[in-house]
Amino acid sequence: MHISSDALNLELVRLPEVVSNPVIGALRMKFWHESIDKTFAGMPPREPICILLHQALQGLEARAGSPTKKSIKFWVSRLVKTREKYMDGRPYPSLAALEDYAENTYSTMMYTTLASMPLRSMHVDHLASHIGKACGIIAVLRGIPVLAAPGRPVKTPTGADAPPTREPSLLLPLDIMAEEGVKEEEVFRQGPSAPGLQDAVFKVATRANDHLITAREMLKRLKAGEDPGHEFEHEGEAEHIYLGESDTTKEIRQSFGVLLEAVPASHYLENLEKVNFDPFAVKSGGWRLPWRIWQSPIYKPSSTNPIHITSVLKPKPTLPNTSLAHAKPRQWTRTHDTHRQILGPTPLLQISRCVQHHRPRTVIPSPAPPRPSIDAAVKMLYELIAIVRPGNLGEVKEYVSNPPKKKAHNPRNAKHLLTNPSRIAQTVGSLVLRNGGVVRGLDNWGIFSLPKPISVHQMKHTHGHYFVMRYDSSTKVHQDVRTTLRLEPRMIRSAHVKLGDGKLSTLSGFGEPKWRTQGSEA
Repeated sequence: MHISSDALNLELVRLPEVVSNPVIGALRMKFWHESIDKTFAGMPPREPICILLHQALQGLEARAGSPTKKSIKFWVSRLVKTREKYMDGRPYPSLAALEDYAENTYSTMMYTTLASMPLRSMHVDHLASHIGKACGIIAVLRGIPVLAAPGRPVKTPTGADAPPTREPSLLLPLDIMAEEGVKEEEVFRQGPSAPGLQDAVFKVATRANDHLITAREMLKRLKAGEDPGHEFEHEGEAEHIYLGESDTTKEIRQSFGVLLEAVPASHYLENLEKVNFDPFAVKSGGWRLPWRIWQSPIYKPSSTNPIHITSVLKPKPTLPNTSLAHAKPRQWTRTHDTHRQILGPTPLLQISRCVQHHRPRTVIPSPAPPRPSIDAAVKMLYELIAIVRPGNLGEVKEYVSNPPKKKAHNPRNAKHLLTNPSRIAQTVGSLVLRNGGVVRGLDNWGIFSLPKPISVHQMKHTHGHYFVMRYDSSTKVHQDVRTTLRLEPRMIRSAHVKLGDGKLSTLSGFGEPKWRTQGSEA
């Protein structure tokens, strides 16, 4: 059953590649709907996948009866309907919509395999739901280099090249793309160099990792004889109906082959972290993946540890007296290069984009005992380059090194920082200092001749005040700085560079500078 469901899924996934227009694609989907109905009615068409599925159903019906066959038909039909819905390559409107897609595809395939065993367990289905969602999200990340590439020309029977059957697409959630400023056209043209792409990939990968962490913590509780820690959100829906008590430990041991899907998912996230969340640079698992599956505790259960899913988030010894020394389990850390040199290789998926004063989102809250609050935000060195609308240079340059203490910054109230728009550097500097950052320097004042304008607004200005500020802060504060500058009416252009990741082309957003005067006013 597992082979037939996977083969069916692959056939549905590649349909957009092999059909020349949406009408033919809809006809192919109609064929699959009818073929599935005939197969479950005992009259499979002469199609290899249907024949394989029919043989599996015959053996299953002899072992478990018709109710299990009915459950499998529901899961297979839901898989086909979901693939039909997204066959046109439409993007997901939100991260929650992407999770629903993963639940209706990858989790559904796991439900199908579990039902064919047959194994009906709420706890196992709950684990499969989290792991399947993680696998579905990761599948979207894996597909970015393929789907964003130009379509290949199709060979006609005469040997000529026909236009490609598909257009490039980017399936990242639209809300994440909007938050990070990712534009499809820039990804299609620039690939991994597109602005904001790696930040968007990081946010999506975080959600996949959250699901793996939730599954791991749930297994720990079940292994200890406790409740899972949170309810199964799909309990009572569709075929998720369970009667009577069961031996949870035995059921988990029986389902270890299905739950092994967590291992390649974790392996991909680890490789994605190593390349700084560049989906175009991730390499396949190679020979190490089978070795890791064999080494996994899931593959080799024991009496003391019947099964254990790990999301490859393992603790790593860190420097004492640093903010990483006691990082929370749910906070990923992407360490600075200095930490890499001192602490050795990067830990498995330990990502340094922990958000200061903001607890990372957990898929489902767990009633575990509260942990002490620890500041685990990792600060990086940023360089801000800004060109401000001509005005009084002294007003723009004004900066208070010790601003008064105020309440913690709230992005929703960012507009209150703009009550005096003339103090742009002061606004940025006070924002950094108020949230635990350090301003390293403020330099390069003068009049900067703008290159070719990139908007109608910029055509009104031929030059502006230019300044550079370097500061250490967390990613959260850095994002607040960018939001504040976007709201500043006097800003013409700005660019931000992370000096900790080797990108030192600080003037790439402006072109070659042409200084007219030093320290003069417009």
